[in-house]
Amino acid sequence: MANTGNRASQLWRTVYEAAVLELDPDKLPQRMTDAQQAIIDRMEDLNRSEDVPESEATSNTLNVLRDLRKWPTATANYKGDSNLCEHRSFRLS
Repeated sequence: MANTGNRASQLWRTVYEAAVLELDPDKLPQRMTDAQQAIIDRMEDLNRSEDVPESEATSNTLNVLRDLRKWPTATANYKGDSNLCEHRSFRLS
């Protein structure tokens, strides 16, 4: 059972990282949607567990995705702006 939890934990993190590191503006909306759904799915799983650190991590990353969606001009018009790249170059620990 723990192995399933580890895979589920890794899945949302991997999908989230793909979204925040995506540089192709045509792929970004779908990556963000995929990440949001993976995070929500994991949050539903975590509601039945007591993994507080991962629950906090999923909540925080969902908030980051919501904030990124508020940047429609930045994400829609990205053409290699190094400032945007710096904001999106973090990884989960």
